[in-house]
Amino acid sequence: MWRTDDGRNGGWIKAKVVIRPDIGQRFLAKLGLAVGYKLLGLPFLATDYAQHLRKGFRESNFQKRRLIPVRGTGFMHEKGLGGIEKVLTWPGAWVLLLATINQLLQLSIISPSGKTMAIVVCDEPALVKSLDTSYREGVVWLTIPSLGEAVGPIMLPDYLAHQTKASPLAELELLAGKRIDPSVLPPC
Repeated sequence: MWRTDDGRNGGWIKAKVVIRPDIGQRFLAKLGLAVGYKLLGLPFLATDYAQHLRKGFRESNFQKRRLIPVRGTGFMHEKGLGGIEKVLTWPGAWVLLLATINQLLQLSIISPSGKTMAIVVCDEPALVKSLDTSYREGVVWLTIPSLGEAVGPIMLPDYLAHQTKASPLAELELLAGKRIDPSVLPPC
């Protein structure tokens, strides 16, 4: 038997942690549906894929949910974005990237640690084509929960130029200036 203060006092606690490999899939489907509606309106909700997203976030049974044709990769997926996530990652921020790729609208989410998730938001070419042309290059938002702040939209080429130090962006320089050295924080 263990006591609740064992971990704080340096003692060992045995625990069995079960993490399902589909963690985040329902969240991604719900997020895809919300983003699709926000950008494309009611016509999006009438598409077959929007119906799949709706079913995907409502279905709690993992085996049944696997049969719903929602396209995306959850947080536990090993594949990233082909290495570009290393450039997209912002310490302390969740990076949201919306882009049209091969007539699909895709949302990619990069965690502060660099793990990625992605979901196809819309696969209807006519609706995707109706979006502002900025989505063809990609649009980025950063949300920093610890600061209660968000920045965006930023065009992907501009964000990449900032991240590679080719052309700094004032709003991101201001945000980076709010970082503190973790060594000055008190111990846990």
